[in-house]
Amino acid sequence: MIYKEWPIFGGVSVYAAQAALATQFQGKYLQSHQALLSAPRLAQTGQVDDVLRRSGIDMSKLKNDLLNHRAAIDALLARNQAEALALKLRGTPGILVGRTIAPGITDLKGLQTAVGLARRNQ
Repeated sequence: MIYKEWPIFGGVSVYAAQAALATQFQGKYLQSHQALLSAPRLAQTGQVDDVLRRSGIDMSKLKNDLLNHRAAIDALLARNQAEALALKLRGTPGILVGRTIAPGITDLKGLQTAVGLARRNQ
C-alpha cells in the first residue's frame, strides 16, 4: 500500500500534508498520517500542530524539517497533484487497485473485493 498526500482543500490542507511528509524525517509518517485523518475537521494550522503534538511528534524537529526539506516536500506534493489529475481522481480518498480507480472504498471488505477483481482482470 502506498500513501500519497494530496491536499485538495488549500490552506490548512496543504500545511497538514507538508507537516505529515516532514514527519518522515522522524520516522513517524504513518503515525502522523493516521492522527491527522482521525482528527475532526482542522480549520487552522494550530489545530494541525496540536494533533501532531498529541500523537507524539517532536514539533521542534518538525518545524526544522519543514524548513530544511521544503523544496523536496513541495516537489512531492506537485508530483502527487499531477498524478491525481492524470488519473482523473475527483477527491480523496482515491484508491487505485491494479489499473482501476476504486472511489469510495471505506472498509476492508470493499478493498478485498476490488483487489480480487483486479487480480482476475490481469
